[in-house]
Amino acid sequence: MKIAIIGAGIAGLACAEEAAKAGHDVVLFDKARGAGGRLSTRRAETHSGILHFDHGTLGFSAQSEAFFHAVSEWRKAGFVDVWSPRAAKLSVDQAPEPTDVSFWVGIPGMNGLLKGLASGKNTHFSKRAVALERKGAGWSVHFENGSAPHECDVVISAIPLEQANEFLSPVAPDFANAVSGCHSLPVFSVMLAFEDTLDMPFDFGICDHPTLKTICRNSAKPHRNDEVETIVLHATTDWSGAHVDDDEEAVTAALMDDFFELTGIPTRNPTLAMAHRWLYGLNGAAKNKPCIWNSQAGLGVCGDWLIGPDVEHAWLSGTALGKAI
Repeated sequence: MKIAIIGAGIAGLACAEEAAKAGHDVVLFDKARGAGGRLSTRRAETHSGILHFDHGTLGFSAQSEAFFHAVSEWRKAGFVDVWSPRAAKLSVDQAPEPTDVSFWVGIPGMNGLLKGLASGKNTHFSKRAVALERKGAGWSVHFENGSAPHECDVVISAIPLEQANEFLSPVAPDFANAVSGCHSLPVFSVMLAFEDTLDMPFDFGICDHPTLKTICRNSAKPHRNDEVETIVLHATTDWSGAHVDDDEEAVTAALMDDFFELTGIPTRNPTLAMAHRWLYGLNGAAKNKPCIWNSQAGLGVCGDWLIGPDVEHAWLSGTALGKAI
């Protein structure tokens, strides 16, 4: 069968891998300019050179045997490596409490994993799918800016819930009922660069704080080549939701002020400061069903939001759907 997968993140690429193993002709489309999604690495040009920030997913774990095996293969291929940072739990008016954590991280940036997985696959970037149309027993996928539609037998949605709902509901009204109760939560990230190394006795901070969720010394990750200090702050979902419409400057200032206050580091001006709003940063509820597959309609849905918030959940969902087709 000819299969079109909308979304070339972990879920879409995992689905493509399994479908291709079964002999299907698979094409992936993604609205972004390159591989990434929430595994993106932001590139910024400064007078100090080009800097890189993993401003989405900071790292991930592997709990299931199947996913651990996949990650081990990715490590052999040079897509990921282990990071065991100096980590600490942080709370207001308390000294940092050392703790043990270990992550898998993409190399040389988080998007290195997706670039590796997309290699060799028929993947088209900067192609935003906007509508589906029945074409005989199959489908015609229509794109933004009037580019030629793509005809196929099966369409797979591997995009965030709200986008999937908008894309599929006109041709599959039952989809909205199937995912009732699921929703996404926004998350802000702030990226900071400093000429000098900060006096910060940890590389990864887990925060008990109303504004900050995590503090990550991005430049401490393995295979990072930035010559200056780079920090990524993630806000809590509660704070992000309450400030979802704030402008970038206000978000950056608020999170940076709280960063200095929580860590006790003397305030200083960064050489670079910018924010990013992940409108669909985390899922707020899950269906505990790894994928949705309607063989009669030739429509399927996968994504972490169906079963959990992590990279592993996205991979498990995409893999399950690829095997179900």
